[in-house]
Amino acid sequence: MKPIVLFWISTILCGCHPAPRTNQSTAGIAPSCAPTKTDDKEWYRLNQKAPKLPGLEGVQFSITSSHPEAQDSFNYGMTLTYGFNHAEAARSFFQAIRLDFTCAMAYWGFSYALSPNYNGGMEDDNYQRAYQAILAASNTPIWLAQKNRS
Repeated sequence: MKPIVLFWISTILCGCHPAPRTNQSTAGIAPSCAPTKTDDKEWYRLNQKAPKLPGLEGVQFSITSSHPEAQDSFNYGMTLTYGFNHAEAARSFFQAIRLDFTCAMAYWGFSYALSPNYNGGMEDDNYQRAYQAILAASNTPIWLAQKNRS
């Protein structure tokens, strides 16, 4: 077989995991490849700092922020979004919002990362957060100043 075919077969087989063991009989139940349900409500409630992995620097997307760490969090969020890790990207954008609540692009990134993407739909607990981020972005001081000039 060609190496690419072996790669895809091994990827599919390694991606499947057996259903969690319970006291009930699982005879005749096939392994599950369904994604697990994620809910970040607890993470946002605790105001935890977004984790950063080394080696994911490189994206530079200039935004209007006077806080250098907010710029770094936004860049990291963009990197994670480009890598289809939208859950962690949302955490990075949220971190940028906490560091600079006047940065409209941080709100945009947050709502963008929470929205549906190529690898999945929109989680139930993301609708309200994304909507609130869009409203907050339209009420940031910089956005309002630009809006009033026109």
